[in-house]
Amino acid sequence: MAPIMTFWSALGGVALLLLWLGRRLSSRRRFAGLPRVGIDPGFLGLQMQAAKDEFFHHGQQLLEHGYAKYKDTPYVTQTCDNERLVIPDRFIEELKNLPDTQISFKEELLERFMGKYTKLDAVRGTTIHRDIVRFQLTKSLGNLLPQMKEEAQLALDNALGGCNSKEFTPIKASSMVFAAIGQITSRRVIDDPQVSRDPVWLKTIMGFTTSLATFCITMRTISSTLRPIARFTIPSGRKLRSDIAQVTMFLAPLIRKRQQQQQQQNLNSAAGDQTQKEDGPPQDFVQWLAEAAQAQGGGRDTEPEAIVIKILFLIVAAMHSSAVTAIHAVYDLCAHPETMRDLREEARAVLGAHGWTHSALLRLHRMDSFLKEGGRANSAGIVSFQRLVLSPIRLSNGFVIPAGTHICAASDARSRDPALYEAPLEFRPLRFYHPLLREAADGGGEVDAANLFSSVANGDSWFGVGRQACPGRWYASAQIKLVLCLLLTEYEFKFPDGQTARPKNWVKDEKTGPDMEQMIWVRRLRG
Repeated sequence: MAPIMTFWSALGGVALLLLWLGRRLSSRRRFAGLPRVGIDPGFLGLQMQAAKDEFFHHGQQLLEHGYAKYKDTPYVTQTCDNERLVIPDRFIEELKNLPDTQISFKEELLERFMGKYTKLDAVRGTTIHRDIVRFQLTKSLGNLLPQMKEEAQLALDNALGGCNSKEFTPIKASSMVFAAIGQITSRRVIDDPQVSRDPVWLKTIMGFTTSLATFCITMRTISSTLRPIARFTIPSGRKLRSDIAQVTMFLAPLIRKRQQQQQQQNLNSAAGDQTQKEDGPPQDFVQWLAEAAQAQGGGRDTEPEAIVIKILFLIVAAMHSSAVTAIHAVYDLCAHPETMRDLREEARAVLGAHGWTHSALLRLHRMDSFLKEGGRANSAGIVSFQRLVLSPIRLSNGFVIPAGTHICAASDARSRDPALYEAPLEFRPLRFYHPLLREAADGGGEVDAANLFSSVANGDSWFGVGRQACPGRWYASAQIKLVLCLLLTEYEFKFPDGQTARPKNWVKDEKTGPDMEQMIWVRRLRG
């Protein structure tokens, strides 16, 4: 018996080795003839760890080099999680509007978010989470804005409650911003102040985004063969599961109650009772997801646990990137006091004329330019346009991108291209400001969408490009502007005495971000 078992074990080992060699050979053939930037892991992958370490510490410099050298040619680089094909600008136009059955942002995102280990793969095979953002949320912004302002105001009052109009008070900028953005998002998840303002709930959903990021970064350093076990042993995995369980504990009973109420209302309607609630159904993610799932035939998407996971996916999208953008903006304002004065004057004039409305936020043209320049100078990451190719794509130069290829664009390097931006290393708040277009809009003409912060003009946006650009960009822009307008019209804020420059951003792997420990001095405006 023992020799037979030894034989089959050896045969299994050989099969696994051949499978691995086949994959390595396929990977090498896939990009044969294309230039490579950074250390080549080699056919047997003997330099794989060295290549990953190099990208983790020097990825920004590697892509700067690749962008300068290969402007018209796709090139290959080994990142910390997989081999990427970096696509030059000229080909983005050919790819950006392809259907998601051919090139998918969601599938790429789920790989980076470790979907099968974080439960976020619940959004695979469905679009209802994206659809409710694109339609219900975006179309409701005008009606929701007063409520968004209420939540932002409350959060800032709580975070800055110790500030007066006489003395400056030291405040951690990131905590202040995350409190405001988190509370706006919380009310959008569940339109019930008893839940949305609950301190434990707020701490849990804000902590979830950090837990998810920490878990994914840690898992990327672990071999794929060990990940099924590692997810249960690493501390960030335990924290992530605890956060998911806590959110489920809060939301699942509320979702069931809403569903039961809807079922009863349907029964009443069938019996001839046409009485409706005067205020209509709640305007929140819970309601919209439940309604969308039911409209598509029910099934698993209507289960409370499935709705919770989709909400967690939306929380990550709605909260983290908006908060980071607003933190960058606060630092840029502190570093440019003259810009702070200009934007304060603009906010007072526009809000005074149009009120705290969505249409008013769309008329903050100087702020739009300021935010767009902030996005250019402080990239969301060193790469963008991250997609997984699902079926072969032939580029105009004849090269065929094989299915299974991970692609991206070197957006951070592009943002400093002097051929595209005059003096790219300078922060110019009005770089994207066009006075004539402002005059047309202020005179009653249509707002020029291309010059809004929420635009997806190629290369100038945090929100992506093409068919799969961020569907929540209008909401994100509105909540960022709301928070900035409240800060500008009600507070003075600056760096501590002696500091004039904003803190440097951190760069690790493909990610960048602001210094989360920076303190600012805040006091209420007099009068």
